[in-house]
Amino acid sequence: MAFEFIGDKLMVKNTKRKRIHINRHVMARNKKQQEDRPAIGVEILGMQKVYGHSVSILGPSRVIHTEDKPLKCGARAWVETTAPVVVNP
Repeated sequence: MAFEFIGDKLMVKNTKRKRIHINRHVMARNKKQQEDRPAIGVEILGMQKVYGHSVSILGPSRVIHTEDKPLKCGARAWVETTAPVVVNP
């Protein structure tokens, strides 16, 4: 199983590549509408994106910035890892 709940936290245990980035559109909507929706997205290769308020990476990772090749969502900077991650809602 790729996901495991630990209390209210979600642990992503598989070794597939994960990309973590901030959704600035959610942050802008939160500010404008005084909401508190999670804005940190964890994109797992071949799976649905999971959002949280904080993410813990349990192993090595790297930070990537590129103006030439943004992600499909438009992100130009993100963290990439194959280590397990814990997503805090």
